[in-house]
Amino acid sequence: PTKTSPRSTAGTNRLFLPAIAHPQLRDELYCQLFKQLTDNPRRECTERVWQLLWLATGLFVCSREFFDEATAFLKSRAGTSGYAAKCSTRLHAATRGSSRQHPPHITELKAIQTGNMDMYCLVYFPDLSSTKCSIQSRTKLRNVFEDMCKNLGVEQAEEFELVLDTGEKDCRKLSMSGYVFDVLQDMTLEDTDQESRLVFRRRLWLISGVGEHKLIDQYINFPQELS
Repeated sequence: PTKTSPRSTAGTNRLFLPAIAHPQLRDELYCQLFKQLTDNPRRECTERVWQLLWLATGLFVCSREFFDEATAFLKSRAGTSGYAAKCSTRLHAATRGSSRQHPPHITELKAIQTGNMDMYCLVYFPDLSSTKCSIQSRTKLRNVFEDMCKNLGVEQAEEFELVLDTGEKDCRKLSMSGYVFDVLQDMTLEDTDQESRLVFRRRLWLISGVGEHKLIDQYINFPQELS
């Protein structure tokens, strides 16, 4: 199996875009991947297919009619591949939310191909510093926002927000129910010369508590007031 880091998502885009756009193709995609994992003597090939299946289970679930068959297949392979249990967990998780809007992000490809499953996104503060937030394929913006509030010791979460800074005058509001990787993909598709980034900032100044929290003052309150 390859351990090199991928440079492009062109191949996975071609594979997954049709199934994202047309849900009726998702069962067929799962069937084809299962077929290639059945009695395949080429170890390198099966490794690659398992990686694709791992990516697929992070994007969308199969139909209800096919779900039991899919879970049974993964259960039957639990003793032969470490990917089986991971894919089964991800497939079940996919039933609890909507489908992703974009194919796998380059970060996901790097994770599965290198075996380093620690994935992060950068979130910036008004003072232009940034922090890394741990994410998974189905992490939503709400999860990142809650982690940011917890790590900073924010008590009034309603006074803060996570926005998309596109380099223009006004930042773009984001739906907290959106998937982080979908937002990151949208950022790469932006037709602009400016670099887009996620920004955690103050939304309201109701109970600012200036002087009571050094971290929030340093990273958010003072820089945002001066901007």
